[in-house]
This record gives sequence, structure tokens and C-alpha cells, in this order.
Amino acid sequence: MDTSHNGGFSDVFVTRLNSSGTALVYSTFLGGSGSDSGSDIVVNAANEAFVTGSTQDAATDFPTTVGALDTGHNGGDDAFVTRLNSPGTALVYSTFLGGSGGESGFGIAVNAANEAFVSGYTIDAVVDFPTTVGAFDTSHNGGVDAFVAKLATDGPPTTVGAPTDLFLAAISGNTITLRWVPPSLGPPPTGYQIEGGVVPGEVLGTLPLGPTPTVTFALPSGSFYLRVRAFAGGVLSGVSNEILAHVNVPLPPSPPAGLLGLVVGNTVSLAWKNTLEGGAPAAAALDVTGAATLSVPLGLTDTFSFAGVPPGTYTFAVRAVNGVGSSAPSNGVTLTFPGGCSGAPLTPSNFLAYMVGNTLFVVWDPAASGPAPTVYVLNVSGSFVGALATPLRALSGAVGAGSYSFNVVASNACGSSAPTATQTVTIP
Repeated sequence: MDTSHNGGFSDVFVTRLNSSGTALVYSTFLGGSGSDSGSDIVVNAANEAFVTGSTQDAATDFPTTVGALDTGHNGGDDAFVTRLNSPGTALVYSTFLGGSGGESGFGIAVNAANEAFVSGYTIDAVVDFPTTVGAFDTSHNGGVDAFVAKLATDGPPTTVGAPTDLFLAAISGNTITLRWVPPSLGPPPTGYQIEGGVVPGEVLGTLPLGPTPTVTFALPSGSFYLRVRAFAGGVLSGVSNEILAHVNVPLPPSPPAGLLGLVVGNTVSLAWKNTLEGGAPAAAALDVTGAATLSVPLGLTDTFSFAGVPPGTYTFAVRAVNGVGSSAPSNGVTLTFPGGCSGAPLTPSNFLAYMVGNTLFVVWDPAASGPAPTVYVLNVSGSFVGALATPLRALSGAVGAGSYSFNVVASNACGSSAPTATQTVTIP
């Protein structure tokens, strides 16, 4: 299949010897122009070899097959999964497996149905390693995580997968904004479809959309169960997770999520995400216990900073408030003052860049854990090159024709995160 070395420090090789070990049945390189390493191999009943390992494939020339799960390198080291035919002359399938961090496949097994089971590790601070709806754990837990992946008999699916992580991003009167994560399996979607009803699983109506994983639209007052599907090649995917949206319904708000804290000397900084699973929040309240007990009314905000905290240990929590009532508190964050810098923030989550007409939108959320960010830096390259520092989590504006690439970095007094994966928007 491949009789020459491909470059880099190392290539994978796959060799099959005859039963007496006196001759080669086949022997082939497997790699691209970066460095590649094989970690494990297993053979099925038809003597087809399944191989996993890692590839440093910045040039994206590691051999993959048409219709594979992932034919583009994702950044850092990627894991790979490759299935060779019995004589070693061709690939049955070959795919990358990874996100923008570093990954490696360490172990592989295959069952009687030729489904491959792969284990390895991922350093996935951006949380873009591919996961599936309903899996045991779909979010990165910090540092290095193990992963377990199961590939279909003929390799990755050729039909579009279901979107994931649908959530209500904004609500104003009867107008709501939904966002979701595009499917990680199958071909890229050419569009999406919102569906919903007034009881779980019901479809009273559908809304066809283009390929951007967000939408803003109006609903009548009431409570609605909403889902999203992807479509590609005339095929509609399964449904995403289902959410319940309360539109102009008099309910207390839901609790803020993901409260993060930062200590720099006697200064506290907090950041959180307002959620919309109840009534729309109108304000926030900061509850403090420990060395002092107090409740601080805040406006409708998702950050807080205060210099001059008296020495001691405090636990902070945030509640959302509206005219109907107050939410339960967010998760608590316990901090001690004075203190040294408590650490740089982690990479922002849910980053999305898209356009409507010639208006560009970029949105993101703070990481789910780690120290609180106090500012973000939006990096731009392509038709315009620059960097914009902002405390906001959403920016928009009219831009001229061109191709623009974006990533976001979270920062505080202690340092900066790794950037999000880069997204490119082309405006004709």
C-alpha cells in the first residue's frame, strides 16, 4: 500500500508474516509528513488489521478515506483509527479521532460485527473532542482525560449525526435565541430543523434553517419543548437533547451556572452564566457567607469584582431574580483573602462565529471550571488582522466582504487561556 517513508521523525508500519515467520505476507508504511506512531493492533476473523496510535499531522496528509468520520487534522497530536484489508493493499477505512488539543489512541479491540473499540487520552481544554448524545461523559474534566470510542462496522457513519447541547441562549419578550453544537459524526450538515410542541416529544411545527448552529425567532407566550435535527444529502438526523422554553410565562428564574472565582491579593472577581430554564432573569444577587454574611443586589450582569475584601475565608454564590421571585443559588465558590494570584482561566466554551447578511456575530461562554476570567481577547486574521480586548461575551457588527478567521482567549491578572478552535466566516 505504501512502500516509502512519508517524513517526520517516524511513520507507523504494519507488517504481516506468514505462519512460519519465514516471509512477509505484506509490510507497509502508514503515515503523513508529520511524525506518526502506532500503539496497538488487532486482527479480525478475515485477517484485516485494525490499528490505532497518534499522528502529528499539521499538513493533513495522513491517509484517510472518503466519508470517514474525520478527514482533517484537528490540532496537536490526533488519534487515528485505520482498518487495512487482508492483503494489506488498501484501506477499508481510516480516520482521525481528536479535537484541537492532543490525543493518542492506546488500545483497540474488535468484536464479531467488526465494530472497533478504541481507548486513549485527550488533552481537550476546548472541549471539542467528538462525543455522542447520551454518552457516559460528554465534557472534559480537566488535564488529561481518557476516552473510549466505538466505531461502526464499516467505519464512521455516512449519514449526518444528531446535534448536541441545545440550549436557550437569550430571551427577550416573545423572541428567543437557540444555540447548539453541530454533529460530530457523519458528513457536515447542510441545514437544521427546529421542531417542538407543548408536551415532551410532540411535533406541532417545524422550522427549517440554514447551516448555522443558532437561530432567533418568535414564539407565542407559553411553555414549549424544543429539539433540533440536522440534515445533509436529503437525510434528516435524529433529535438533539430536548429543552423546555418558558416564553412570557410568570415563573422565577433558574439558578445561574458555572460560578468561577479569582483572588488577586484582596480583590475578588467572579464570573457566571445566566441560565434561562425558568422565567427570564431581571437582576442578580450575590450571597456571601463565611468571615462575613451579606447579600449584595446586582443588576442584570454575569460578572462581579470588588477590591478591598477584608482578610478571611468566604463562600460566594449567585441567585437570579425577577418580579416573580428568586432562583436557587448557583454553585458556591470558596476563596481566602488575601491570596496570591489563583490562576489563569481555561479556554472559553461554546464559541461560535457566524454571519447574517453582512453582519458578523461572535459569541462565547466562560469555561465550566477554573479561575474566573476578567477580559477576553478576540483574535482576527484573514481579510483583517487584529485583536480586540473586551469584557463582553458577544460582539457583532457590519463588516466588508472577505474571509475572516477568529478565536477567543480568556485572560485575567494571572495569565491567559489557550485559544478556542479557530472558526472562519466568509462574507461575499
